[in-house]
Amino acid sequence: MKVAYVTTYNPLEKYRFSGLGYHILKALEEEGLHIELIGPLRERFKYFLGAKKRLIRIIFNKTFLRERDLNTARYYAYQVEQALANINPDIVFSPGTIPISFVNFRAPIVFWTDATFAGMVDFYPQFKNLSKISIRNGNQIEQSALERTSLAVYTSEWAAESAIKHYSVNQSKIRVVPFGANFESMTNFDLVKRDIADRSYKECTLLFIGVDWHRKGGDKALKIANKCNQLGLKTNLIIAGCEPQIAMELPEFVKNYGYIDKSTEEGRKRIQKIYAQSHFFVMPSRAECTPVAFSEANSYGVPCISTTIGGIPSIIKSGINGQLFSPYASIADYCDYILRIFNNYSLYRELANSAYDEYYSRLNWNISGKKVKNYLDELVQK
Repeated sequence: MKVAYVTTYNPLEKYRFSGLGYHILKALEEEGLHIELIGPLRERFKYFLGAKKRLIRIIFNKTFLRERDLNTARYYAYQVEQALANINPDIVFSPGTIPISFVNFRAPIVFWTDATFAGMVDFYPQFKNLSKISIRNGNQIEQSALERTSLAVYTSEWAAESAIKHYSVNQSKIRVVPFGANFESMTNFDLVKRDIADRSYKECTLLFIGVDWHRKGGDKALKIANKCNQLGLKTNLIIAGCEPQIAMELPEFVKNYGYIDKSTEEGRKRIQKIYAQSHFFVMPSRAECTPVAFSEANSYGVPCISTTIGGIPSIIKSGINGQLFSPYASIADYCDYILRIFNNYSLYRELANSAYDEYYSRLNWNISGKKVKNYLDELVQK
């Protein structure tokens, strides 16, 4: 099966969009699909759109999303259609809705993403205080993409329900398939089981990884670690991926690694070591779709602690691969749970092994790639 893989950027650049474009591409290739890349795509009138964004900010104090400009989306479609005429694929596939939103082609069009535009408005910081034109354009682009696609694959029930609610999409053409862990290969069960057994039963290590300190609840993770220490459980907090946004100096129980480049051998070894020694991955997010960090943590047998917002409940199942709390839960609620599980260490090990099982059976690119490949086969055979 020949698949045209459409992106506005170069998907071979692993650092773009947390590497999702790259790993989705590789997951499809692993299933034996012949992939033809279309992208990066050229943006028309980028200087004009940049000026328009600044003017709307100055005059109306609103945010203009240049990537949701209708003329830009239509220009993307023009470029894609030109390339498709030469490739003649069986499937047109994209990890996003924008580049295929106005594409007309005889082959089925499919996308695999983690949110709808409507679901992001007033949810993520960069989608707050939007100008009316950006909201109108964003919804029109999303609606057009959904009307043209034969299959819309989302990573969570939250995203799928948003498509049905906000864009009146027929449920029959929606599927839910989670993303996998963004590692080049699957982790080894025997090594993970050994790491779980080797974790300290005297000191608890919490792990927070995230670029956006506030949105992902880094401040809460710090308070949770501090409170656990106050309650008598010696607790360490490892921070990676960002610089904590706090006025005071970091407490002694915190170790900050900053940004770690997983594309390098040194970075991979450091990440592996951090996960191996961590008891819980704590990310009490305020806004989230379906972060691959949860799958990555589970791949090392690390249960995840987070909130019941966005697409997280489709990834984390309380009591199976972690625990979810209300966005309004107190720091004490988190700490009570951590102490209860940690102080019954056989219960902790059971949860850690169950977290790995969830990764192995559901939250890896091999499983997800196979599911999407089967859906593509069904489309082609119709």
